Amino acid sequence: MLARFISSFSEQARQAGITCLQYYVEQVEEQRLQVYEQELERLQLADVTLVYVEGEYKGQLGSTFIENPDPELFAEHIANIKQMAECNNTSFTPLPFHRVSEPLAQTDDLPTSLLVEKLKAAEQAAYAQDQRVKHVSECSFLSKKKRILLLDDQGNRMEDCLQYYRVGMGVVAQAGQQVQTARLAKLARNINELDMTGLAEAAAGRALSMLNAAPVETGNYPVIFHNQVVCQLLLTFLPAFFADRVQNSMSRMGGQLGQQVANAKLSLVEDPDFDLGIITRRFDDEGSPTSKKAIIADGILKSYLHNRRTAEKAGVVSTGNGFKRDYTEKPTISPTNLYLRQGTSTLADLQKEMGTGLLITECDGMFAGANPVSGDFSLISKGYLIDGGEVVRPVAQITVAGNFFELLKQVSSIGCDYDSTGSENGFVTAPSLLIPSLAVAGE
Repeated sequence: MLARFISSFSEQARQAGITCLQYYVEQVEEQRLQVYEQELERLQLADVTLVYVEGEYKGQLGSTFIENPDPELFAEHIANIKQMAECNNTSFTPLPFHRVSEPLAQTDDLPTSLLVEKLKAAEQAAYAQDQRVKHVSECSFLSKKKRILLLDDQGNRMEDCLQYYRVGMGVVAQAGQQVQTARLAKLARNINELDMTGLAEAAAGRALSMLNAAPVETGNYPVIFHNQVVCQLLLTFLPAFFADRVQNSMSRMGGQLGQQVANAKLSLVEDPDFDLGIITRRFDDEGSPTSKKAIIADGILKSYLHNRRTAEKAGVVSTGNGFKRDYTEKPTISPTNLYLRQGTSTLADLQKEMGTGLLITECDGMFAGANPVSGDFSLISKGYLIDGGEVVRPVAQITVAGNFFELLKQVSSIGCDYDSTGSENGFVTAPSLLIPSLAVAGE
């Protein structure tokens, strides 16, 4: 069906004076499930094919996007391409087709009925943790398979795919008038790596452990950022390493290639084949090959992330980071799988090394309270007071403030306790980090 559509559309477009047609195609299968109070509250299935078409008309680039391949709509889409070309001042650039290995085989999902039973069991497990668990606000599952094809009207073709699963659990615990919430999520390429019941129990445990939390006195404290918080910080400030931000003077990393930008213990790597990652792409949405690369190696800034446009401007080769956030849009810059190289210390080791300080397990308002350009952040946080290397009590209603780029230089110890977060627009794996001193506003 797809081949017939491309052949027919290409022929009709050529008759209208459009040449050099090329196609970006997404074929997406998605399943979403939500259980609430032992009932299946949501079952959503999707199976769609989405097409973005580019072509050359009168020497300029034109484009359109197609959700419905009905031949009766071809004339409208062709008119869109011509109109875009006439309004554009952009020359057509052909995709760099090249040979790629076969994409990873996609696996079959578990039966929906079994997934629903697993979610129900997870919800029950959360309530079974303690009578103070009053509400399970989220008990959800997502499976997604995406097939990506780049094709042209000359028979060139490249195919890639990705597949991942997500489980989300949200729990509300209450003791007297105090209410605490916890929300945890896990993503993985293999459904067997997702322990729904274990995640529900962990979310319940987190919420329960935060009951009776109180602020600490305002001051500077040694701080351990828990792995999930480190992941969120990296996702928030990652655009500083995007070449377009650097070229537009919107990054502290501008002019820093080859310079020390972090503690020598820190290395930040992008790897589309990373075992814990979900973005297993062999080429980006512009056809450029992806590859493993160090962004920071032993504290030294080694590379920015480029798409074809920024690479051409810088006189370098694209790093394979030109990805679409939506099939209707032009590719921007985003990563595949990123990981901060882990150390050798367990979380308990980090706590003992810190002695007295704060373990920060949650930061809210990451996007409102963080400036990716300057690196400054001021984040409402939760966690635990540590004394003598042991947890003393839960802490809430505090704000931690600092500068991300300075924080990279100040890291004193790195954990081995990997955790991950993100989406298909960028996936990050990181351990916990010990920071010798950070400003904390409390009571």
